[in-house]
Formats: sequence, C-alpha cells, structure tokens
Amino acid sequence: MDPTVFRTIIDMATFDSTGSSLSATTLEGALLEVSRLALKISEDGNAPAGFAGTLALSAANSTATLNFSVPVVESSTATSIELTAADLAGGDYTFTPPTAGDFVATNPMAALLELGKKINLLEKEQQTTPNRVQLSFNLDQGLGTLSLSLPVAIVAAPDGFAVEALEFVA
Repeated sequence: MDPTVFRTIIDMATFDSTGSSLSATTLEGALLEVSRLALKISEDGNAPAGFAGTLALSAANSTATLNFSVPVVESSTATSIELTAADLAGGDYTFTPPTAGDFVATNPMAALLELGKKINLLEKEQQTTPNRVQLSFNLDQGLGTLSLSLPVAIVAAPDGFAVEALEFVA
C-alpha cells in the first residue's frame, strides 16, 4: 500500500492545513491522510501500547473503512473530564499540526480522534447524511474508538493508484 497516494478532490468540508505537514484541504482528506500515517507508525512498531488500526479499501463499494483504537489518558476535575491521546512510542515521523484554525492535536494519534470528532459533529448537524462516523470512549480501558466508512474514489496514478477522499459533510 506504500505506493498509494492519498489526496482529496472535493473542497467543501474545508480543512485549513496552513503550516502543517498535511496536504489535505477537506476534513475527510485530512483524516485519510492521518490514518495512513498512524498505520505506518503502527507497522513500524512505534505506536503507543494498546493502539490498533485498520484501513480496508473496497473498489466495489468505493469506500475506505477505517477502525482505530487509540489509547487515551484521563484527567478529571469535579466538573469536567479531559482525554488526551497517547503520543508515539518512538520513531521519527513528520507530523506538524496546522497553525491556522482551531486544530489542537499535536501528534497523529490525537489528530485521528480530533478529526473524527469534527466530522462526527458535522455529520450530526446534517441529519441527511448516513451515520458514517462512530466515536466512543471507554474510560475503564483508556481507549478512544473511531470507526468510519469514508466514500472514496480509487483512480489510476503514475505510481500505482490514488485513493481520493470524497467530501460527505459540509
């Protein structure tokens, strides 16, 4: 899957990647891009303990199915609960968060959850879209779980094929 190029083709659910190592311009494209980076980190053995992830492409259904379990650390007060995604266990990976907008994740694992949350909230606002995004947290296990069925276009590219994330939230 290394020759695969991930890019977005529709720019409606915009993602401001200013100053970032991400090239996507939509939330869906950014999530696909971060997913590939997280899977690469996991394949190299540098994901935090407890991390699990899969990305399955279906040309027949034009979808990418993403499933991630991301370790989270809880810090609570009497009135709030804050969850922070675990950082990488090692390795040298380029991830620079955007300097514009309200993006706060500082590592790829946190970016998975933040982008998933943003898409999930937009999807809930648009009650016409299918329920493509599921995001949940289990405090007993210390895990954030993200499942997503992302519409994609799979097209020929000079280096193999390209998977282009299609916008489904505006």
